[in-house]
Amino acid sequence: MAKIVLFLCMLSFGFCAAKIVKFSVCESEKLKGKLSELEIIPCEAEPCGLKRGTDVSMKAHFTPYEDVKDARSVVHAKIRGFMVPFPLPNPEACHDSGLTCPLKANGTYVLNAVLPVKPKYPKVAAPVTFELKDSKGNDIFCFVISIHIE
Repeated sequence: MAKIVLFLCMLSFGFCAAKIVKFSVCESEKLKGKLSELEIIPCEAEPCGLKRGTDVSMKAHFTPYEDVKDARSVVHAKIRGFMVPFPLPNPEACHDSGLTCPLKANGTYVLNAVLPVKPKYPKVAAPVTFELKDSKGNDIFCFVISIHIE
């Protein structure tokens, strides 16, 4: 029985490898919070290799500096010098990403987002910018990571 449990654990780890990844904070003097940790699933090594036609899960641990009534996720990738939007199926963070708003200043929260890697996306290595914005359009947090779409 122990061998079966061990096998299932190893099997699930192989399919769902998670990695706490390094990120760069966006250059902004107006951030309304701080991102403390970022986890990407699946990601076995950096830059994370994302397979077209799959979903990627992200867990972002953060602390807002101010109360937040509502929040929205926005994603862009810099491809061939242009910032290309990557629309999310569920951008409303307070309804679709594990957050219950309002968020309190200096509280610790985890944003759980699912990011589709659509089959039509080009095979490319690119920096991706993820922003969590408040209802006024201010960045609560913003980060850049390098990814490789396969």
